[in-house]
Amino acid sequence: MLPVTGLRPGRNRLSFSYGNVISPAEVAGSKDRRRLAVAFDWLRFEGAAGVEPRADVELGQLVVPLGARIDYHLDAPGGARLEVAGLELRGGGAGGLRVEVTSAESGETHEVSLGAGASQAVELGAQGWVRLRLRAEPADGGSGGAWLLRDAAVRAVPPVRATRESEPVRAPERTPNLILYVVDTLRADHLGAYGYDRPVSPRLDAFAAESVLFERGLAQSSWTLPSMASVFSGLEPQSHGANGKRDRLASTLPTLPKLLKEAGFATGAVVANGYVSPTFGFAEGFDEFVFLSDVETRAAVLHERAGGWLDSIPDGAPFFLWLHAIDPHTSYDPPDEERRRFAAQVSDSGIGSRDRVNALLRAAEAPTPDLISDLVALYDAEIASTDRQFGHFVDQLKARGLYESSLIVFVSDHGEEFFDHGSWLHGHSLYGELLNVPLILRLPGGAGAGRRVAAAVQHVDLLPTLLDYYRLEPPDALHGRSLLPLVAADAETGPVFTALATRLSSVVLNRWKLIERPGRPGSFSRELFDLDRDPAERDNLAERRPIVAGYLASLIRARRLETVAVEAERAEIDEATLENLEALGYLN
Repeated sequence: MLPVTGLRPGRNRLSFSYGNVISPAEVAGSKDRRRLAVAFDWLRFEGAAGVEPRADVELGQLVVPLGARIDYHLDAPGGARLEVAGLELRGGGAGGLRVEVTSAESGETHEVSLGAGASQAVELGAQGWVRLRLRAEPADGGSGGAWLLRDAAVRAVPPVRATRESEPVRAPERTPNLILYVVDTLRADHLGAYGYDRPVSPRLDAFAAESVLFERGLAQSSWTLPSMASVFSGLEPQSHGANGKRDRLASTLPTLPKLLKEAGFATGAVVANGYVSPTFGFAEGFDEFVFLSDVETRAAVLHERAGGWLDSIPDGAPFFLWLHAIDPHTSYDPPDEERRRFAAQVSDSGIGSRDRVNALLRAAEAPTPDLISDLVALYDAEIASTDRQFGHFVDQLKARGLYESSLIVFVSDHGEEFFDHGSWLHGHSLYGELLNVPLILRLPGGAGAGRRVAAAVQHVDLLPTLLDYYRLEPPDALHGRSLLPLVAADAETGPVFTALATRLSSVVLNRWKLIERPGRPGSFSRELFDLDRDPAERDNLAERRPIVAGYLASLIRARRLETVAVEAERAEIDEATLENLEALGYLN
């Protein structure tokens, strides 16, 4: 038990000392290659009994014991104020209740002291993100009582914002076709259209120039299953439930192929990743579904199978075609043409194999810059090969007379790490190299060509966008919003939430990003990044900007509380799918 007198407002530091300070690998003669590490099952620190604030929602009461404080993080509009219907000190003792409002932007604090009474109000003064702190201060060091606040709330009249009228983008009378082209494991920052300086993506860059490009596309998670489940369902990972390696997307969910099939579309898919195969629920709603389980399958093979299906569709029937290519996924073993152009300096022909890259995850030493450079070069060559094949697919669509009459969405499910934050591959963190993905929308006839949208958008926006475009009724409780207003004009966007099962959560809002990792019991570690100043997410500002971190953390908590989770089904994995997933490194 840690006495309350041992606690101080703000950060409290606990230091540990250890007798051994070298790793087993450094001991002479040792064959143990493990790094030095220490693990705590959990630590618990408790203050004196009765000092924790508590709320009773049903009674509309907040109790703040003398000697305690409680913080709220808010986005305060102009004119906001804290209103309290009644305030009284109960249980003996003496003291006051101090209200402190600290601005995240200026750091200035506005303080007001309250006493017992009815119907009190405190003007917050500051606008924007603020920390509202209620501090019950005992008189002369005493304690024992508690302030009781009845019906306390922050209220304000929201300002009236001028809106810019624009013509909505909608499908013409003849229903256009829809093509969803997904490239697995593709980082946005390795494409010319997103600012990359190596010429690895000329065909995609040309496609983007006649499309609407979203500069800040965010994946909902950092690996295939939860990300693609979000694309198809319009729900965030915590809600659709397909987060584990043996989870199957719930058959009860209304998904994009089901909704389009009900609307009269012919539906077909050709995919090469086992996590988007029939085993995991992704074939539901498709008339024809082809899963190519060989992990060496190139995009050209997908295009060939898709071409056969396109030729079988009755004339005049709108179709939905989904292609999911895996060329940039490990292993990094590009065709000779692209290897010569973009990775000629790589002398070790097997360095990009899955076994070799997986071994890097277990390595005790940091990689050399040359090793990182070689792997990035091979990855770029894979992207260049995929780009060439994507260009051939565009040519095929034009030859069939389908290019101008189709809505084409180009997107990736997640990115890839090359030791950007000390690791490799994907599915382990929520940093930008794994979440920042290309998202490009080509409207029929090239409407909106060349438009670049700076606002942050996300996977869950795709379903409501497509349903909006085709004038179809969306399911209830979708987490995304239609992007069509952004195609027509600039507009405000809200927070983007991402998750990696229950291990990690993040939120992006405007220039800020918070990554939160739960500890136990009830604690969190946080990383806060200013994306305008630090797009590579290197400088953790959580301790220097605690109010910004606190406000974003409050958004994550609120999202978690309001989320209604669908129970995922259990996948029965057949042998072909199991071999595919093992070869891709998911189930090793």
